Amino acid sequence: MSEVKQGFGTVLKKIPVWLWASVAAILAIVGISAVVLANSNSDPKPTPTKAASNAQLYLTSVSESVNTGETFSVLVRLHPPKAVDGIETTVTYDQTKFEFVAIDSTGSAFPVKLQEEGGNGSVQVIRGIFAPDTVSSDSLVSTIRFKALKTTKNSELQVAGKASSGGSYLPDLTTGSLTLSVR
Repeated sequence: MSEVKQGFGTVLKKIPVWLWASVAAILAIVGISAVVLANSNSDPKPTPTKAASNAQLYLTSVSESVNTGETFSVLVRLHPPKAVDGIETTVTYDQTKFEFVAIDSTGSAFPVKLQEEGGNGSVQVIRGIFAPDTVSSDSLVSTIRFKALKTTKNSELQVAGKASSGGSYLPDLTTGSLTLSVR
């Protein structure tokens, strides 16, 4: 047994110091890369321009104003009162000022699409999540893209909806709105 230990120690002594330094540097880089990658997968949240202080269902946008003809995104977000497994939302807007373009549910906390349609002044999104999973923290429901049609000082987009838990609707959610101006 002592011969094995001595043999192993002899092998270790024959490895040049520069090789040990290289191995240590590679391990450090791999460790730092793992930390960076783990942190880069987080869901970045844009700074809301206006959200009701206690709204459980609310809208956010990166900007308070957009240019005529510009396509912009509005995020529908949910801050549930308790763990939920389904969400039904309706966003209403003035169709003389905004045109519905698309619904994007990439990154939604609710992966199951039940219904998504928009136009004529409203956008409806119904999504869920399979049991036993639930959503219990502030989360993205969907991103809705609109096109600004004409100049206006202030135009309000409103959201209303219901959430479900275990197949039963919860009491009405408090809701918010978002006011945008079009240049």
